[in-house]
Amino acid sequence: MDGGSLATERVAWILPFEDCDDTGRADICEILMPGADGNANSQLDRCICPGDLDFDSDRDGSDIITFLTLWDGETAAGDLNGDGSVDVRDLLAILGQWGSCP
Repeated sequence: MDGGSLATERVAWILPFEDCDDTGRADICEILMPGADGNANSQLDRCICPGDLDFDSDRDGSDIITFLTLWDGETAAGDLNGDGSVDVRDLLAILGQWGSCP
């Protein structure tokens, strides 16, 4: 135990460690970051349809415009590859998956 109560320790063991984007961080923790769950469905947006920043089930020009407003920001919404920054690699992720979401 790390100083938490027995109930706290029990909860930590029950929660599944899901890491849908392979960042090495549990989705349950990442979802608390600003912008990580923009549509409030309790799932990381970058795992549902990476690059669909306007939640219309595709990656297109409007997503690029939205992405540019997030450039070099502190929000998880534009960090599509989960490396902690919003940069050209995230833009390439949108372009690489251009079109309708699966």
